[in-house]
Amino acid sequence: MKRSNERDFKDIGRMVYEKFRKGEVDDTEYISLCEEIEKREEEIEKQEEQIVKIKEEI
Repeated sequence: MKRSNERDFKDIGRMVYEKFRKGEVDDTEYISLCEEIEKREEEIEKQEEQIVKIKEEI
């Protein structure tokens, strides 16, 4: 049951984030958290691009 709850909590988070990306979230707490997630996603993308460049040089 705990695993099911953890999965459901993750699913709720994903749903909120998807609504944020569509501009459908009004709650400022959610918006703040979603903006932080978005920043980290952008940083991850940059880091992955750097990894690809480094691998190409080797």
